[in-house]
Amino acid sequence: MSWGICFKSCGSGIRYRSRHCKKGHYFSYGCPGRHHELGYCNTFSCTSSFANDPPSPMFSFDSKSVANLCSGANSDVVFIFGDFNGDRNVDVMCGNQDGDFEVGLVTSNGDINTASWRGRLDGCVVQSGQIAVGDFNGDAMSDIVCVDRVKKKTTVRLSNNGQFPTGEGYSGSFCTDDSDWLIPLDIDGDSKWDFMCSHNNRDHEILMNSFTNPS
Repeated sequence: MSWGICFKSCGSGIRYRSRHCKKGHYFSYGCPGRHHELGYCNTFSCTSSFANDPPSPMFSFDSKSVANLCSGANSDVVFIFGDFNGDRNVDVMCGNQDGDFEVGLVTSNGDINTASWRGRLDGCVVQSGQIAVGDFNGDAMSDIVCVDRVKKKTTVRLSNNGQFPTGEGYSGSFCTDDSDWLIPLDIDGDSKWDFMCSHNNRDHEILMNSFTNPS
């Protein structure tokens, strides 16, 4: 799958992409390897143009980040990345097959506030489902969308400064067939991400976001 957006316009950002496993579970014989991949992007300095300035170093010895997210999980763990509190830093979420998730908010110097939030995200199935991020209410914070292909349910959980309280921003059966793959993106440029579903027969279906902020 193609790379997602870069979370920084300069100064070394991170981008993310994932793949859909059609045969077996991830790391199994039918689907070796991870389902997600991270890459660096826009590594040039923010103080000068891309053409005239060499890329900034990817790593430096005086920069470190340590986090023990999901360290006690006794089942498969998935990691999701997004700006969950709207500070333009890429935060980390991890979850296990039991539906227990944790969020680590990243500071401007790259440190991770371990387990800034812990809770359950019902419907977010690590092995047989799909988990993705997008800003579905236009508040510049990454929300979570979960596809449960067993229960045929797609659920959006809205972020509140890196917290994910109970309650659903959207609940429906869009893009829940076994061969479907949900792609969140802002199709109409209104800052509220929409859904595109890629079907196995290569047809695509679009669900526009009609979310209205409560007055």
